[in-house]
Amino acid sequence: MHYLSLKMWWPLPLVALNAVVILATKQQRTKSVTTLIDAQWEATPVVLEVAEFLADENPDYLWSFVDSVSHLDPPLVETSPDKARYERVLTAVSGVLTSTQLSVLKLALSLHIYSPKVEMYAQMARERGVLCPVAVDLAGRLTCDLAELKSLLTQTPTGQPREGVKLYELDHHYPGSENASTVAVLYGELGTPELALFHELLKIHAAAGTVDYVLRHHVKTLQGTSEDTVWGSFLQTLQGTSEDTMWGSFLQTLQGTSEDTVWGSFLQTLQDLAVDCETIVACVQERPQRRVRLSGYGVELQIKSTEYKAQDDTQVKGEESLDSSDQDDDEQEVQGFNFNRLGSLYPDLKEDLEVFRQHLLDSSSDMAPLKVWQVQELSLQAAERIMSAPREEALKLMTTIAQNFPLQAKSLVRTPVSEALKKEVKLNQDMFSSSLNLQPTDTALFINGMFFDLDVVDMISLLDVVRQELRVLEGLYKIGISESRMSSILALDFSGASSSNQEYAIDIRDSAVMWVNDIEHDKQYRRWSDSLMELLRPTFPGMLRSIRRNLYHLVIQLL
Repeated sequence: MHYLSLKMWWPLPLVALNAVVILATKQQRTKSVTTLIDAQWEATPVVLEVAEFLADENPDYLWSFVDSVSHLDPPLVETSPDKARYERVLTAVSGVLTSTQLSVLKLALSLHIYSPKVEMYAQMARERGVLCPVAVDLAGRLTCDLAELKSLLTQTPTGQPREGVKLYELDHHYPGSENASTVAVLYGELGTPELALFHELLKIHAAAGTVDYVLRHHVKTLQGTSEDTVWGSFLQTLQGTSEDTMWGSFLQTLQGTSEDTVWGSFLQTLQDLAVDCETIVACVQERPQRRVRLSGYGVELQIKSTEYKAQDDTQVKGEESLDSSDQDDDEQEVQGFNFNRLGSLYPDLKEDLEVFRQHLLDSSSDMAPLKVWQVQELSLQAAERIMSAPREEALKLMTTIAQNFPLQAKSLVRTPVSEALKKEVKLNQDMFSSSLNLQPTDTALFINGMFFDLDVVDMISLLDVVRQELRVLEGLYKIGISESRMSSILALDFSGASSSNQEYAIDIRDSAVMWVNDIEHDKQYRRWSDSLMELLRPTFPGMLRSIRRNLYHLVIQLL
């Protein structure tokens, strides 16, 4: 009997996850384990996740991005495949972000950090009863028609208390419109021509101060919805047409049929009525029917065997000799090639055959057991392999070795380690042990001098720290501080827990220090005793001694 235990870490509150473990056995002897972690909501458009990233950076970035996407020609929604759409979004956002911020954005998109927030807005739209792809909730009245919205904007009185629309702190308000009494909430997906029209209209009224323009993301999902939802969306999309003329046959087909049949009947009815189906299809955006694939989680797979196996321990096997180890290295057949036979047929190619055999052994996915003496310098051999690689390939090679270490071990044991590297590693170990209390087996991460425990930290926390540090550095750069001076500032140690003493001091006698109070000279303290003997007088626990002396000084630097 075997027990399989799967553990995950990187907590994400209020998000339900599905973990799928796939064990695949290839024709070779090795087995691979693939773990997939999916959320319980459908994929969210990348343009909406980018919008949320910009909103966190600066609300002005968000609205500049909305204007840029709304003016794309052709519209973003008509771009395919997804890679082309992704590249157009990055091109649109490159006007407001620096190259470094753009790299952080790509990392955030790969982790789908803002997908839960986009799904939250979509859930708000569903709870509000939004049935069409683009809708506006104006003072409690929901409309999907642009002409009707124009009429409502002229009829809605201003200066009255807000009512009918519930707002939240995380809503995106158009700059300068927050104080307007009338609230207009726009539900839709960026990149659609319909939302661009609604956005331009609401932006004009928001700039005039007549409405508080709020944007909430909404992606219309057609599949998986009820018949009433499809029917309601159908009616709102084609308003002003007689129901008896249009929908009599459609309702009969709708009852008791599958979703695919409903959709087919939907389009066929539109064609029979001479309606522009391309416009309707573009209007009713169909959300991708795939789950959000999450990354950044740690997965631990434990397989335990509880079966008792009989073993004859009367005959103890000794350690294999070096000769037998050498014989194992001279395998007769490697991945279908019999090198003994090839060596006898082509003795002049013996060296080339040995190189080819070694290449096959290194590329093989078989994890052969290593001897004790082979693992003594395995970490140094891995470091030597990385340090010997070209600078542009070193990081990629380190990632490959770290993520496939058992498979790389066979090739690493044959890597010679230079004496210079051994001395440097020894020096670093002594320095880290004395200054940072790090042992050779410890793993530590420092970002601009800040320590992170890799046992508890997650990618979300690291990304937040990187964004905070990036904002500070971008601010220093904007005020004219050069990169060399930034490095000097980052090298300063302001932590009191450092083993070395602080290398700076503040002269409190300087006139630049402005004191809030002066106990020795202020009138309100004149009744206090100025004798230091008061420190020896017994007092109740927790009480402060009233002594008219400036014993302690607190100086706060305002930058």
